[in-house]
Amino acid sequence: MNVRLDLEFDGTAYFGWQYQPNRPTIQGTLEKALSRLFGARIGVTGVGRTDAGVSALSFTANFHLPGGALPRMPLSAIPPALNQLLPDDIRVKRAVPAGDDFHARYDARSKLYRYTIAFGPTPVLRQHVWELGYPVDTNLMVEGAKLFLGEHDFAPFCRLRRRIGDQGFVNVMRAAVRQRRSPITGARLLQVEFQADRFLYKMVRRMVGTLVDVGRGKFSLDDLRRAITVRPLVQFQTAPAAGLVLVRVYY
Repeated sequence: MNVRLDLEFDGTAYFGWQYQPNRPTIQGTLEKALSRLFGARIGVTGVGRTDAGVSALSFTANFHLPGGALPRMPLSAIPPALNQLLPDDIRVKRAVPAGDDFHARYDARSKLYRYTIAFGPTPVLRQHVWELGYPVDTNLMVEGAKLFLGEHDFAPFCRLRRRIGDQGFVNVMRAAVRQRRSPITGARLLQVEFQADRFLYKMVRRMVGTLVDVGRGKFSLDDLRRAITVRPLVQFQTAPAAGLVLVRVYY
């Protein structure tokens, strides 16, 4: 049986999702726990890679149960059993049967990411925000975010090396910037959300860094428009990984 898992994790202590030898990753930790639970080596497919330090409120993965596992391990028992074997910063929220051809990555229609910026130091939140030490014009950032909407070739924008067959086109269907107060500390926060059919390597962090550069007056909206529609003429910054969270995956 093909099983879908929904996870939540704090990525602070990990080198991203994808397995790496001799480095802690979400995939490696989850596969180790599954293999211990079922007494057989089990591989897991994730909805996509995440950078080191990136967290997820909802991350989808799938794996195939080894033969004979169902009679002694109903699906409802998998999450609590796995959570006993996983560290506290990774939690399996549910396990449900999936179709034989379900693929956590290739069947995803879109993903929603949220990036959180804090204005000034905030010791309680600092592992999950980008602490800015300078003011930004949020109205410019709002206008800049609108320029990302639609389908664009983000490969040159993200400085990716093209290979034969590579396609950098991404359809961005949501790009929003909003201000709020932290319910925990009262700190002034700025949240940037992007939803797209897929994301390139470090794409969200680069988009956020670009909006901050525009908001601080380092570059203009015209600079951003040219970077998206023509070719990058300037070197925008890449936002730190800590503020990024995968919020939801749409199937």
